[in-house]
Amino acid sequence: MTMANRDINYLLKKYKTKQPGEKFVSNRLKVEYNNKEWRLAAKIRTCKYVMDELNIQGNNRERCLEIVRTVPFKELHRQASCETIITSICFYIKKLETPQRRTFNYSVCKEYGVNEEIFSLIISRLCDYYQRNSLLKSAKI
Repeated sequence: MTMANRDINYLLKKYKTKQPGEKFVSNRLKVEYNNKEWRLAAKIRTCKYVMDELNIQGNNRERCLEIVRTVPFKELHRQASCETIITSICFYIKKLETPQRRTFNYSVCKEYGVNEEIFSLIISRLCDYYQRNSLLKSAKI
């Protein structure tokens, strides 16, 4: 191997950069993601963890996942973390199933900092989001 070949290969390896149009490649996971897909996958993992902790089963799991996939979290609460918003959404679905359930006695609610004030704000903004973006727009009179 000549010195010129080694130098070229060394420089190619050293200065290899992501070019426009290439996908994000995680060396640690060996999986191709772009940042948006990676964030969505992280939200879905968190949602599944919270649903397991709250014992949400069946069709309600699909409802939680659909809300997490479609609703932009910045419209629900700008300062709350994604985990707090996801926990509030899952707890709301759980509370629809069993309304007599005592609020916020679960360790996952304490873990992610969900209290009654944050919960009510997120759920009211979620209802407002669905009302503004529903297929049936109210007629202006």
